[in-house]
Amino acid sequence: DVPTPEWGFSSSAVIVGDQLLLEAGRVVSYDKHTGARQWQTPKHLAGYGSAAVFEYPAGTKLVATLDCEGLRVLSLKTGEQVAFQPWPSPFRTNATTPIVEGKQIYISTAYQVGCGLFDFDGTDLKQVYANKEMRNHFSNSILHEGHLYGFDGNSNLGRVVQVTCMNLQTGKVAWKKAGFGCGSLILANGKLV
Repeated sequence: DVPTPEWGFSSSAVIVGDQLLLEAGRVVSYDKHTGARQWQTPKHLAGYGSAAVFEYPAGTKLVATLDCEGLRVLSLKTGEQVAFQPWPSPFRTNATTPIVEGKQIYISTAYQVGCGLFDFDGTDLKQVYANKEMRNHFSNSILHEGHLYGFDGNSNLGRVVQVTCMNLQTGKVAWKKAGFGCGSLILANGKLV
């Protein structure tokens, strides 16, 4: 009962225990063995990233998603929304998966929206910073040893996209490297590929 977004559904399934989670115009939990729906959220503008599962406080499992309305934190057990931070995209293309580090959640969007880091206290999200130094279009940044590495800029702009290294805690850029165009990164043995 969700309309297909402009670019289709692209969330990867996330499996946690016996649950299979999808972000697809609503967040849905299925039993991974039977396919029976366990819970679903109300409809929202679908995002193109996937769910991120984390614990805060210890023992309380939560789900963070970035859809085209904003950042949501949900109970893994019930799907109930715990916190919400508006983060609209002008072209309805929030396409990344939240990066969770402890009780902090990082999100990023292209189209001159930028990135933000939020502290989660168990019930609310408080903005630590927001800037336009990292604007991930399709591919997530990678968090490694306190720094985010990612492609800053819109993929449709070609070679003006830059690989960027940003301090997660401060949002300050350590370096930028042009000439790669758009792409995605993986980390292997401490090296970016």
